[in-house]
Amino acid sequence: MLGPNSAWPRPRVRAARWLESVGCDAFSPPETPITFTPYRRDPGSEGMCIQWHTRLDPAAISFKRIYDSGKIAGLGRWRIDERKFSNRMISDTIMTPISQADIDADPNNRLSDFMPPGQLLLREEGDGTIGPRGFAKVLMKSGAFDRCAVKRAYKRFAGIDLNVANDQEKLEKEVKNFVQNNRNMKDLIKKIVLDSTKGF
Repeated sequence: MLGPNSAWPRPRVRAARWLESVGCDAFSPPETPITFTPYRRDPGSEGMCIQWHTRLDPAAISFKRIYDSGKIAGLGRWRIDERKFSNRMISDTIMTPISQADIDADPNNRLSDFMPPGQLLLREEGDGTIGPRGFAKVLMKSGAFDRCAVKRAYKRFAGIDLNVANDQEKLEKEVKNFVQNNRNMKDLIKKIVLDSTKGF
């Protein structure tokens, strides 16, 4: 979907919006007091924003090549503009897990857009698929999409906010049914509406 991706200007912003939209992830501030390691160069492993970047940066990898107005970076003759990327995608970080030597050999290498082996997103490892499709595979494998779809449907059509703290058993049961029913949203909505008339 090039429209939304080109509307969100940077990989981390795209990652945050997609995690919120289809994964029901919430980027809330940490409870205080808390001590952070000093920030030097990688927000995914140090500094006061580490709480968000440990989730954002592995997801942001998948959105690095989608760039201004639907153009795809790194394809065909299009080459990256060093002025735009030199401070955003530095080597040996969570979002750009390649060496400086690789970047020196070809600046486009910093646009590598799949998680390396061992890196996790939503507790799952990627399979090497590039771009947003790689992100989608991890999202589906983790179950985050299915939980989010069920939670949003219950909230919208029954006014019930299913949450892990109070409704874990019901949420997991409904997610299992949703997946077994081939993720048929129409049937899920029908069930929610009919159940609501019976008082759940």
